[in-house]
Order: sequence, then C-alpha cells, then structure tokens
Amino acid sequence: MKKGFTLIELLIVIGIIAILAAVVFVLLNPLARITEARNSNRWTNVTSIAEAVKLYQLDNLSELPGLDSTLRVLGTASSGCNIACGSGASSTEISYGNPSETLNYYSNNTYTPRNWFNATNLPDFSSITVSAVLDCDGNCSGMVKVRIGNASSYTDYDLVNASSVRTDGTASNYSWYTNTYSISKSSLGNSFFVQLLLYTGSGTMRFFMDESGPAGPDAEFRTGSNGDGSQAGWNNDNGDYFIKISVPTQTPSACLDLSSLLVKYLGHIPKDPKNGSDGNTYYAVRKISNANNANIEVIACGAENNEVIQTTK
Repeated sequence: MKKGFTLIELLIVIGIIAILAAVVFVLLNPLARITEARNSNRWTNVTSIAEAVKLYQLDNLSELPGLDSTLRVLGTASSGCNIACGSGASSTEISYGNPSETLNYYSNNTYTPRNWFNATNLPDFSSITVSAVLDCDGNCSGMVKVRIGNASSYTDYDLVNASSVRTDGTASNYSWYTNTYSISKSSLGNSFFVQLLLYTGSGTMRFFMDESGPAGPDAEFRTGSNGDGSQAGWNNDNGDYFIKISVPTQTPSACLDLSSLLVKYLGHIPKDPKNGSDGNTYYAVRKISNANNANIEVIACGAENNEVIQTTK
C-alpha cells in the first residue's frame, strides 16, 4: 500500500518553497528591496514625529517654539540644512523684472536689456532655471546665450542652439526655451540680473516682450545695426521682458532643534536611514491648515524612488 504525505510534511514543503521564493525575490533586485525597507522606515518615523509634536501641543496648550509655516528640517546643525524637500521642492517663479541701468549692447549681436531681480526674499537655492520666448526671423545659427550676474561680475551660459528655435511664432502662438544653471544664491548676492544675447551666428533672433501682462508677448528684437547702448526702438522702454526665472524651493540653512522639547514624547528624534544625522535628520516639519483640521505636516526629505512620504496631524 502506497503511503501519502502527511499534513505536517506538506506544511514543511510549502514553508520551504515560500522561503526560497522570498530569497529569489530579494536576489533578483536587492537594491529595490533595500530602498523599499528604508521608505517603510521613513513612514514610521514621520508618523512618530507628527504624533510627538501633537502630544506636546496638547500637553502644553501651545505651539512648539520655532514652528511656523516655513518647512524646516529637524536637527541640531546651525547650517547646511537647506535641501529641496517634499512639496517644497517645486520651483518658485520670480516675477518678471524691469531693466534698471544704462544698457551695454554688443555690436553684431542680438540682445535684450538686463532684467534685475531682488534675491533677498527668495529661499536659498543652488540653481536657476531661465525660460524665454524666442523666435527666429529667417535662418538662425549660433548659440543663444544667457548672461547671469550681479553688479560686479557675470557669467555667460548656453541657453539653446539658434538653429532649433522656431521661425513662425506669434503673440498667441509661441514657444518657451528653457535651461537650468548651477548658480547659488550666495554667489549672486542681494540682486542679480538675467540678460539674453546671441553671441555669434546669422539671422535675427526675436526676444518676445510682455508689455501688458496677460495680453501676451510682442515680438521685439535688437541687432547690431541699432545697438547704440540705449533703449530706443523698444515699444515700452521699461517693459517686462518675457523671461521667466525660477529657483528650487529649499528649506532654510539652519535646522530646527526640537530635541529637548520632544524628548518626553519621542526620546531621540529619528534620523533618515540613508542620509540622516543628529545635525540634519532629513525630516522636516511645518504648520499647516487644511479641511481636516490638521495643523502639523511632517515630510521625509530623503524619500527614494520618487515616493512622497509625508503625514499630517
């Protein structure tokens, strides 16, 4: 008589198969599994921090000192905490600036006036994105440049190859051309300018100008033949030129130290499993107001795989 498997034997075999499947799964993509584990840990940490802040508020019937609507990284460091984080990593668009100096034009080149921007109220940033509406009148070649600097110095950067700029733009049908440059706020100071110019090549490059806000840009251009250092020839001498400047929003340079205030509720403030330290935990907190009556938001700034890890209480 043939003897079958017992229930215990079947359970043992099933268990072995499950273990082998899990091992194979990890071996196929170990980095992904590690990343998932770190993100899981971050979810736990943001929840713990949010609960600790809420408990402090309930016990003390007051807000935590230093906590406001600005997203701040938790930690003991007095500098180095300026990082792009969560929803704060979006770009802050700076309003169009007006030229404010006697212009220095360059013969045999196309250019626009310098647009000056006030940096004092901007967050710390390490890059600037410049977008401009351009149009080629004829066959254009060479490189459209963007000049970025302050009262004492400037640097020229490539914006776009002129041969790739469209030739049929109108005030209602136009194209933006965009590039990003590694420039820090500290290197520019309290004010900086952006200027577009075509150093070399042929054809006429039109730099669209927004004279009346939402009405849209008008085609305006300057060439070497009338590059006399004045603003004559522009429809609006102090117009807002159709250039957009944006910078990544970052947290302030100084971390927010809540360790002594939250020790009763949290013990030690958690650190990001990959990037965190006591000085910069890579967890950020701020006050909010929303329809669910939550007033605290905590974000894991070091989240991986483009996962958004944040919670509100």
